[in-house]
Amino acid sequence: MPTRVAVFLALVGLAGLATPVASATAPAPTLQLLAGTGVAGYLGDGGPSVGAQLYSPMGVAVDAAGDVLVADLSNRIRKITPDGVITTVAGSGIAGFAGDGGPATNAQLNHPTGVIVDAAGGILIADQHNYRVRRVDPDGTITTVAGTGFAGGYRNGGPATQADLNLPTTLALDAEGGILIAEMGERLIRRVDPDGTISTIAGDGGTGYDGDDKPATQASLTKPTGLAVTAAGDVLIADQGDQRVRRVDPSGVIHTIAGNGIDASTGDGGPASKATLSEPTSLMVDRSRRLLVTEGGSSGRVRSIELGGRINTIAGGGTSHPSDGLLATSAALSGPTGMVPDRSGGVILAVTGSHQLWTLRPGSA
Repeated sequence: MPTRVAVFLALVGLAGLATPVASATAPAPTLQLLAGTGVAGYLGDGGPSVGAQLYSPMGVAVDAAGDVLVADLSNRIRKITPDGVITTVAGSGIAGFAGDGGPATNAQLNHPTGVIVDAAGGILIADQHNYRVRRVDPDGTITTVAGTGFAGGYRNGGPATQADLNLPTTLALDAEGGILIAEMGERLIRRVDPDGTISTIAGDGGTGYDGDDKPATQASLTKPTGLAVTAAGDVLIADQGDQRVRRVDPSGVIHTIAGNGIDASTGDGGPASKATLSEPTSLMVDRSRRLLVTEGGSSGRVRSIELGGRINTIAGGGTSHPSDGLLATSAALSGPTGMVPDRSGGVILAVTGSHQLWTLRPGSA
């Protein structure tokens, strides 16, 4: 009988490679600094991003022009152009809620943790402590697209702007243009349809780990913090509190594909379903269709589920201070939290504890 990991690999286009001995581990990437001096703060707009200060960067995204967007806990969204210049595109730096209908750079954000770019070029922000999802139009105007500003309870089937959200943390887009929201406080995954209607696609509001092979809305989550969507329409969830990665298939059934519930980083070279994860925080599927998982726990790693279903560490877990050209597995990473693929085959990694962005450059054999 195939494992759930093998089934997942088949669904993302790896059916011919879903046997444990069929794949080779890719060479480990090297590090290249993209932004941040390592000192927490807010400085450097208009200059080179490597000389700028960031403050606990969380989510990252890339737009159609190749600009990198960063959700920064200085209550701003920063932008880094392909030539390395950093600016601010949303947030005044004052924690609060104000500014809807006006310029995003004059608006107040409160602990923004997630950022994505929609098909129209709008910037969607998980404004966590405002209990809202906000959108910056291409013309720079900011509005609210989900959430009332209150955390209590939840409502399905109505306008997203009339629904309460409890600590929206991470965002993703599905193939239909729906906005997926990891609602950490209520332990739910919500979806906002293109027409603005909100629903729940995973989680029953309870806490814990149960529900595998049942409808996802009958399953319990503990601390969902990461989301990704595969080409086949699977919704992948990093449950930081349960130390697992779970998958909601297109029929709405939930499965576990990585992690056994123990908070540790072990099992490299073996099946992902038997490995341990340490606080998985974010997810992405790379160009090779590997599933990458950041671990924000004490080990500070990026793990990959390889072509044959095996799990390996591709960054972090080392003892060396991160530096340009360093083998990524030799580096000590302090709280890797967000990832996004860049346009050259690399992975942009937000390292919250060191207040920096690093690019994982593909390794050579």
